[in-house]
This record gives sequence, C-alpha cells and structure tokens, in this order.
Amino acid sequence: MRKMRVLSALLAVLCFVVTVFLSPDKVVYASSDEKDYWRGYSSRYYYNNVLDDTQRSLYDLFDSAYEEVLLSDDYFEYAYVDLSSYKFDSSEETLYYVNDMLILAIHCNPQYFFWWIPAPVYEDVDGERCLVGYILGIIPDFRNGADRAKAREEVKAVLDSYINAVPENALPEEKEKIIHDLMCERITYGDFFLPSGMSSTQSIYGAVKGTTVCQGYADLFQGLMNKVGVECIMTGGHGHAWDLINLHGYWFIVDVTADDCFNPYGYVCYNGGKGYEAEGLFATMSSHIPLPYDNLDDDPLGNYSYTNYSSRYIHKDSDTFFVLNDLDDDKGRLAVLLDKDHSDVKWIAYNGKTYKVINFKELEQKSDFSEFVERLYVVALGRDSEKEGKEFWCEHVGNGDLTGADCAREFLNSKEFTDKELSDEEFVKILYRVFFNREAIDDLEGYEFWLNSLETVDKKTVVDGFINSKEWEEVCSSFGVRSGARLKQTSASNDAIAFATRLYTECLGRGPENEGLEFWSLGLSNHELTGSQAAREFFYSKEFIGLGLDDKEYVKRLYKTFMGREPEEEGFSFWINELSNGLTRDEVFEYFCVCPEFTQICEKYSITR
Repeated sequence: MRKMRVLSALLAVLCFVVTVFLSPDKVVYASSDEKDYWRGYSSRYYYNNVLDDTQRSLYDLFDSAYEEVLLSDDYFEYAYVDLSSYKFDSSEETLYYVNDMLILAIHCNPQYFFWWIPAPVYEDVDGERCLVGYILGIIPDFRNGADRAKAREEVKAVLDSYINAVPENALPEEKEKIIHDLMCERITYGDFFLPSGMSSTQSIYGAVKGTTVCQGYADLFQGLMNKVGVECIMTGGHGHAWDLINLHGYWFIVDVTADDCFNPYGYVCYNGGKGYEAEGLFATMSSHIPLPYDNLDDDPLGNYSYTNYSSRYIHKDSDTFFVLNDLDDDKGRLAVLLDKDHSDVKWIAYNGKTYKVINFKELEQKSDFSEFVERLYVVALGRDSEKEGKEFWCEHVGNGDLTGADCAREFLNSKEFTDKELSDEEFVKILYRVFFNREAIDDLEGYEFWLNSLETVDKKTVVDGFINSKEWEEVCSSFGVRSGARLKQTSASNDAIAFATRLYTECLGRGPENEGLEFWSLGLSNHELTGSQAAREFFYSKEFIGLGLDDKEYVKRLYKTFMGREPEEEGFSFWINELSNGLTRDEVFEYFCVCPEFTQICEKYSITR
C-alpha cells in the first residue's frame, strides 16, 4: 500500500492552499498566437546548449505546468508536477538536482510572473521514502482567474511598451541600449508589495510595476532582449543576479540593477567582462561562455552618465564595425568587422581612440585546448597522446562538460596510471608537475608535508588539495581552461560573520564562541556551506536538542532564524496545531528552509541559501 504524504502544511500556511489538484477538464486553453507571444520572452540557451535529456524532460514538466497556469483564466491554488516515473530517492542530492531544473524553468521564462514557493512531495514506495512530485506555489493575489488575467494583460501592456520602443531595423547593441535605458528610467530598486501585503520582487511583476530588486531586473531584461531577437541569459551568484548578452557572437556582462543605482543612471556594468563570478547552478550553466572583452571604457573620472555615451558601432564606407574592447589593456582596443569576411581596413579611429580591426572569421573565441590535453598525457602518463583520446578530451573541455580538475582526476585515476604502482614519493612528484608546473625538489618543505599527509589521508584527498590551489588555477588559466578549483578564503567576510553570529543568537539563544564562529563563518564565506545547511546543523546540534524546547519555543526560534521576526498569530497557531496533530519537527523545519523571507536574509548577507 502506498501512503501519500503531500506537504500540506507549507501550502496551508505559506500558500493558503486547499487540497485540490489540477483538473484538466477545467482549463481554458489559449490560442496558439497567445502561446507564441509569451514564448517569445523565453530564453532557450541553457536548454539547448547545456542540459542533458533527463534534465530537459524535468524542465519541460515544470515549464508546461507554469504555462498552463499563465494561459488559463481558471482558478488555480497551485500546480502539481508528477515525478513518480523517475523513481527518485529522497536524498538531498536528488532534491537539488530536480530543484535546479525548476529554478531554470522559472528564470528562463520570466513571463511566469505569478510563481511562488514550491514544495517537494514525498511518498513511501515499497518501504522507501521517494520524491514523487512537486507542488508549484502561486502567489495568492494571482490564483483567481480574473485577477490573473487582469495582471497578465497589465504585464503584457508594459512589455509591449518596451518592445514598441525598439525599431525593427536597429542593430543588436542599439536594441539593448534602448531597453537598458528605459528600464533605468522606469524602475526603482526596492521591494514591491502586492495588495495582500506579499512582496513580489523576485519576478518581473514588481519590475513592470516600477519597483524590484536584482532578480526582477535580470529576468525582465533577459525576456525583453530575447523578444527583440538578441540572445540573453540570466545568471547570478553571491546573492546577486545579472545577465549575459550575445552581441554579434561575443558574450558580455550587463547588470541593469547596478547601472540603475547610479544617479543619474550610467554604464558602469554595461557590456563588461570583469568583476563578476557566477556560482552554483549558474556557474555550471554558463561556465563555457568566454567573456574576454570590455565594451565600454573604464573612465578613471567615473563619468558614466548616459550623456557620455557613444555608439558601439563604427560605420566606414560600406563597412560596419562593432567595438569589442575599449580598454587599452593586453588585448588592446579592438573592433570587429560585421557581415563580411574581410576588410582592407586594419586600424580605425573613433572618438579619439584607435582600434585594431579584426576580421570576423579571424578571431577564434574557442581554443581547441590541445596543448592543455597534451600536457596531461606527457606529465601524468609519461607519453604522447593518441589521436582519438586527445580529440575526446579536447571536445569535452571545449564544450564545458569537463573542467581542468575533472580531466586531471580522470588521468590520475586511469588504469594506465594506477598500473604504474608508483611509490608515494613518485606520486607526489608527479602531482607537483601536473598541478604546480614545477619540481617538488624546489619546495622540500611542501613536498614533505604532502608525503606526510599520505600517512593519514587517501590519495584522493591529497589530489583535491593540489587542485584547490592558486597554482593550479594559474596553470589552467594559461590555457584558457576552467580549473574546477575551489579556492578558499583565509578570512571570513563580515557578512558571513554576521550571519553565523545570528545563528548563535536566534537559534541557540547565546553569543558565539571564537572557534565556532570562525568555523561557520569561513564555511559560509567559501560557499562550502549554504545558509540552510548551516541552520540545519544548529537546529540538529546536540546543544540545541539539549535545550529541551517545547513546540511553542521551537516554532518561535524557527520564525526568528528563517524569517527574522516574531510569529504572526495565525501562522503560529497553525504550526503548533500541526505539530500536535503529528507533523514532525523535521517536516516543519524543511518548510521554513524554503520560505522567501529566508531567501532575502541570505541575499542580505551575500551567502547561498
């Protein structure tokens, strides 16, 4: 007998949901023109270029469920996605895997302005707890069909006003600048609150109403650019979201949020390539995209005003050039010829600067990585590469499927390498050559350290130590390869210290001890721990359990930790009743981990939720 355990508590309090599943016969489907209109705001880059077949199938399920709600005028408490056919277990790794596809479906389709808290559904199957579905929350203000239809038309009217401002014959960067400037003029950074009092700043609804935070800016900009035919994807990390835009085959960073926060708005983070680092899911999704250039000059006087802007296009005779790099750096100032294979123009003057002209087909954005791969064969295996193997590694590094660390591990774990049966001394010497590009004899103290380490830890741990080094990062960078290293900070950020201190005071009810504070703060700073993982360690610690808190005090501490406030009367009563009726503390804890208030708290402290 299979016993369904739908997570009704989350929906009852946070989503005000009653247990009514979707009824297909109730749905009013929109015309194909309406579907095509909204689909135009979708970004398909990650879907087409990064996801595998299983990931695409999960993405499609979430995407279809949200699209059904968007196009229907019926009442929806929530949408339910059935995952039972995947035979998923209940591990945290599985939950993250599925949740990643849900996140992509939401943020690659900014037209789903009504999304709210999702909740996994678990079921006992043959005695094993399995992930069998997902409940996709809908903001209460948009559950009623008439209310959602009104909001949909309101969103559409604002989106159309942006699109209609862009001339059809405009060049890609000209389209981008029009959208960028309009957003800066129309939107103010901050929280937008719906009539119900709920915040709506993590979707485009707040953006079209004129107030949003970075996620709303990034999602709206992405959608508008794709709608006008310029490829754009949202990415993010360290509590911030921004966009990557493809202009004439070259990718640039644009951060409308940052530009809008200047008064008057400017171009500090407009089509650059420096100072941003994606993390987590979006680091994986965008890792293979090269960002080699800066499109606007770094004005030392900080004069980034919109009055100081000049076109990125240079027109000379019958040729058109696009400025790739404005900076007088090691690449030099560069302009690329558009629409033609060749121009006799080698240098071109523009706005008081001189640019080297690159013919479009001469510039290779992607290395074949052959030198990096050949080096691994020679240094790790002691021989030259064979054609088939070399082509395999070059292809997968080039596609972003493998990092430098992935390749090195595969070589060192290969049968050919292990069959050498090297002594510990020879093993460490090879690690020095592979990862540090130098001989161990030049670092006797370090060499002895790694040798001694092998007496207490396995070889895999020692290899990871070499991989997570600045020297390996530099080796990979010299070949244009993503290293896969996780470089650790040696001191914690102030934000991480503040967040860790908050866990002590809100959860344990006391101040931190120095050693513990350092441990948790460094883990958060180095992104070895998420905010929810750290909170889980505190709430499940021997010290917390030893406090012997009753249900009322337990719930109060959940509110203070995850929502940053005292509980409201209705919600507090609900959770106490649910605990009295058999809901476990484990289940209640999971609901609070995914609440939007905790997401905002993590963003405030620049840590991963």
